Amino acid sequence: MSLAASATEVVSRDELLADLETRYAAATKAVSEVERALKAARLGLAEKVLGEAAKDLRLMDPEHLENLMAERARLGLWKCSRNTPPFLFLKTSSGRYPAWRQFTLKSMAKLRPKRSRPKRLSSTAIAWTWRFELMPDYAEEREKG
Repeated sequence: MSLAASATEVVSRDELLADLETRYAAATKAVSEVERALKAARLGLAEKVLGEAAKDLRLMDPEHLENLMAERARLGLWKCSRNTPPFLFLKTSSGRYPAWRQFTLKSMAKLRPKRSRPKRLSSTAIAWTWRFELMPDYAEEREKG
């Protein structure tokens, strides 16, 4: 069949998926809002359990985090209610992140002709990132029992 002999295809409004695209955009926005609320709730839980500001959580190494949680629980500063599932804080990454922006602005202000170097990474504090997670076995046990 040649191109000249074929019929012209007509695209209708329904085929443009306008309704589906609108529903998809609304669902994506709703997911983003729930993720934002979940992140805020997790930070609130971390502050409640650890008694530290959320910004300080990034500076805690795993041993300090574990000791602080245990010490605050021993002192009775927090406890889980009866039906609360077990939870933990998982380290997702760590590293040294120098403040390149401040260094660049500082070196540009001096307008030195020679190239200067930032502080060594070993003198930069280690930053940690954490993720709150429910114990996976507990969720399966609750569904069974």
